Amino acid sequence: MRNVITTELTKLRRLALIKLSEKIINKSYGEIPKISKEIISEVGYQYDQDLYRIKVMLDESIKIFLGTDYSKTKALELYELLPEMEAVLSNQSQLCRKEKSGIINIIKEICDGCPLPQYYITDLCRNCSAKYCINSCPKKAISIVNGKPKINPELCVGCGLCAKNCPYGAILKTQRPCISACKLDAISSDEKGLVAIDESQCVQCGECAIACPFGAIVETSAIGQVIFSLINKKNIVAIFAPSSISQFGPRVTLGQFKRALKELGFTDAYEVALGADMVAEEEAEYLDENLENLRFITTSCCPAFKNMILKKFPHLNNHISPSLSPMNMLAKEIKDKDPNLKVVFIGPCIAKKWEADLYEYTDYVLTFEEIASIFAAFKIEPSKVDAELLDDATSAGRGFAASGGVTAAVKELAKKEFDCIVCNGMKECLDMLKTTEKGEIQGLIEGMGCEGGCISGPRVMINPRIALAQLKKQLQNS
Repeated sequence: MRNVITTELTKLRRLALIKLSEKIINKSYGEIPKISKEIISEVGYQYDQDLYRIKVMLDESIKIFLGTDYSKTKALELYELLPEMEAVLSNQSQLCRKEKSGIINIIKEICDGCPLPQYYITDLCRNCSAKYCINSCPKKAISIVNGKPKINPELCVGCGLCAKNCPYGAILKTQRPCISACKLDAISSDEKGLVAIDESQCVQCGECAIACPFGAIVETSAIGQVIFSLINKKNIVAIFAPSSISQFGPRVTLGQFKRALKELGFTDAYEVALGADMVAEEEAEYLDENLENLRFITTSCCPAFKNMILKKFPHLNNHISPSLSPMNMLAKEIKDKDPNLKVVFIGPCIAKKWEADLYEYTDYVLTFEEIASIFAAFKIEPSKVDAELLDDATSAGRGFAASGGVTAAVKELAKKEFDCIVCNGMKECLDMLKTTEKGEIQGLIEGMGCEGGCISGPRVMINPRIALAQLKKQLQNS
């Protein structure tokens, strides 16, 4: 599962989200360009060599947080957006993101241009007499230079045999964090050595954004548009993911979270577990009727997993469950009853922002980090509000938050027995989809892009293991 660490970059990002939210609530648009200086001044940033980079990161991120099309605004200064601010926040400006394209943005100015994959012999080398490294290298890329082994990068093919055979573990492979995080080979370098994303391979999982230690990769946001709708009393409802459990404190119940959302100004708030129940019922029926002919069927709940099939294995498209995801299933039901409502999904997922573009049901997607920033700006503490009664979702629907939850819910409702395979993380999903081509796989394949499922999504607020324990406790009591 994901190891959640609150880094200096995380703190700065959250401060920027909170301050931007406050400026929008107070309609102090003229102060938005000053946010980066305010943060640097308040934090008393101690690493002077990073100051320029930090300011650029904050300024450029704020443009993206405002919901603009970064390809149109990256050449502009923040103050140049001020005349358009009202139109941007009401989603009426030409600068707003309108295209149904990728939701991952790159701030080239602060990309470090990290070294490409390469093996290095470190100072841990003891210059042993055996010379395992030299004798294991098939390309004779290692020789003695100034009395110690050294790798010639022009001859090295990156096979890693030297590192594998070194008895001291003295040979290390350096790798760009963003490239290491991407399991689909969607990230490379441009002509300047800076990060570049191949949209034809990218599944919008957002792992690169989490991995970049410079904040150079930022997902798009709708926080400005949602706040604008709230303060202008628009008809807007929130739907929150089952993985919301304990995200705002181990003692904050989902009932309190629901109430806190309504205190923000949402007309109503619903558990996405209701949509999960509908999906489970629909998928169970689909499996009963079609599994024998199709041999295997994949789930469609995780947008990154579904996108992986669409882009990497298009010949398997007919094996994807036709069900909408729980998010869109519930949003569709809400819109069917009242087309004038705006629906905001709240969860840990970056790929959901991409998925919302594909359908007309979910208007905006906020991460837990973004909604937490809105709570802070409105000075609402979820732990201090009274709990509301939850919806009539089942424990099976709430179990969609964790890996294996979809499978368990579908098996419970299906009339026929079938084999199940649960894939955790992008690599497992990728390997499994490759295996299906051998014709040996049968049954239901549950694919989750994040190890452990949605409780381990890229924008979770707490350790996923804590969330999993709280989820299990909730399911036992429901």
